Amino acid sequence: MKEVTLSLCINNIPTHHKKLLDLGPNFVPIPNKVPYMDIISITETAGLKLKYLNKNTDANKLRQDELRVLKMHKPVSTNLDKDQFKALKELKSSNTISIYPFDKGSGFVRINKIDALKKIEEQLEKSKVINYNPTPSQSSEYFTKSKNKVYKK
Repeated sequence: MKEVTLSLCINNIPTHHKKLLDLGPNFVPIPNKVPYMDIISITETAGLKLKYLNKNTDANKLRQDELRVLKMHKPVSTNLDKDQFKALKELKSSNTISIYPFDKGSGFVRINKIDALKKIEEQLEKSKVINYNPTPSQSSEYFTKSKNKVYKK
């Protein structure tokens, strides 16, 4: 199995941190609570759009289905154990250690925050600064005209 965690810190990775990070960057923890307000607000927005289009029956059916689903849902079991939850909390609240993706997003690097900031500053020093002028110019007018021609076809 490929090693997905690279530690650039002086101290060793605690086992429960390594166990969490070895799940990989594509792993997503299941939330503990259902986001009721997000679901309700999105459904209400869609319901109002349907009502605006004179589809009141569809809007009411959508709201009824939402209510049924929210009332009848079963609690979701978590996909992390206690040690992994503890590690996640510790990594989030850590003031000295940062976790960054590396190797095209296939792994993690564990690095001190000070070292990470130094590396970021090094990269920014090498970059070229482009002055952006938000006022319209001839080039933006040309782009707008050519874009409009493409969309008219």
